[in-house]
Amino acid sequence: MSIDWSKPLRTVEGHYPVRIYSTELKGCYPILITVDYGSYEDTTRLNIEGKLHFQSNLPYVENIPEEKFVWIAVYESEDGTLIPSIPKNSIEDLNEAAKYYSTNLQKELVGRLKVKLERRFDE
Repeated sequence: MSIDWSKPLRTVEGHYPVRIYSTELKGCYPILITVDYGSYEDTTRLNIEGKLHFQSNLPYVENIPEEKFVWIAVYESEDGTLIPSIPKNSIEDLNEAAKYYSTNLQKELVGRLKVKLERRFDE
């Protein structure tokens, strides 16, 4: 997993906010950051992989996950079975799919679900 230095960051452990001051310092640790721990801040340098030390297996920082949503329509078949649609990225795409299901497959639209996708499932 590579880090996008142009997007917001946080520490991997604790999820503390990180500010980037420079990504172009000389040497093996070209990234200068400050971690905001609430009552104090700590400034340190990282390598391009976001690690404090080259020997480390895990990066010290990570990009803050962006919220992503998909839309799912739920249809009811003639026998009462509820059938979810394939997730769509926008409500407009979902409405187009709903028209198709209703017209071509004779399924009745029961409702729409907006589902938030999460990048990590261990939190």
